[in-house]
Amino acid sequence: MDDLAKTLWEWCIDRNIFLSASFIPGVLNVSADFASRNFSDSTEWMLKSSIFDRICSAYFTPDIDLFASSLNCQLDNFATWFPQPGALFINAFSVSWTNLEPYLFPPFRIISRVFNKILEGNVQRAILIIPHWPSQAWFTQLMSCIVSHPIRLPRHTDLLTLSHSGQLQPLAKSMDLAATMISAYSCAVEDYHSKLSPQSLIPGDPVVANNMIWPGKGSTYGVLYG
Repeated sequence: MDDLAKTLWEWCIDRNIFLSASFIPGVLNVSADFASRNFSDSTEWMLKSSIFDRICSAYFTPDIDLFASSLNCQLDNFATWFPQPGALFINAFSVSWTNLEPYLFPPFRIISRVFNKILEGNVQRAILIIPHWPSQAWFTQLMSCIVSHPIRLPRHTDLLTLSHSGQLQPLAKSMDLAATMISAYSCAVEDYHSKLSPQSLIPGDPVVANNMIWPGKGSTYGVLYG
């Protein structure tokens, strides 16, 4: 930090720029004070890079990582929730997502808000990492936006890590995560649904239309029409 201050000071001297420093009480400097006191690198979990690459190969390569930091960003373009070097912008919800094709691995508690932002920005396509929680209200939103088969993520011990320390997420082997491709374009959603295979039925049962199966342990992950 001393070297950085010295470099900055010399740069200013060369340009006849005068710097002065003064203390600002935290109560008058709320945003900066909150960020400096509340940032914790112990929450900056990053999806295993090889898994991320496989997801992109199956779907597409996003143009920005919207819920990231300089510690866990998967792409050169990324957004953070507070100022950080290299971030394209601060707070993903504060900007329009129109014309973006983002990668989204948000805190699970804000997934519903993410879907609302996808629709608000009329996002053509995005990759979203989610837990398999069918009982959540946002699961219905997922079904109305999904445009490709979900990719169930392997329960590797190193699926999620803290990239700066190598620490493994202790719950990784019990987490049921999937990558999904979603879109606000209703025509894309309808086109995907039209390509789903009909569900197998027991003879005599009422006929239902296409559904989508969650790969793996025999649980259904999809939309039924009827």
